[in-house]
Amino acid sequence: SRSVSFFNTGGELLGQYSLDGCDLTGYAFGGNGYVALALDRYQTGSRYQLVLLAADGSVLASRTVEDAPVHLSAAGDYVAVLSAGKFCVYNPKLELQSSGDSNGALRAFVRRDGTAILAGTGEARLYIP
Repeated sequence: SRSVSFFNTGGELLGQYSLDGCDLTGYAFGGNGYVALALDRYQTGSRYQLVLLAADGSVLASRTVEDAPVHLSAAGDYVAVLSAGKFCVYNPKLELQSSGDSNGALRAFVRRDGTAILAGTGEARLYIP
């Protein structure tokens, strides 16, 4: 069985999260006490899932998303998800805080204040909700 495992600096296992047949398509560190995962649940009706995990592998929040996440980032109390045409910023409960058009961005880097840098080919722009 495939899983995400959490270890302390001494190598001791703190916890695990089973992927239950899902594909891990992205992850992001940098949040306050969580790691964000993007999962492809290709065997279920709700295809893409965002999951926030605590260091013991327990689920803090989970949310189904319509479009395939292209890039994830996390900083402080924010998680950013970039899909082909949309950019969304969520809080640690995965409640939508703001969203907008991706305007061709290839990467989205959320900052601790909820703003983000959207980077594309040859340019980057500041996103302020």
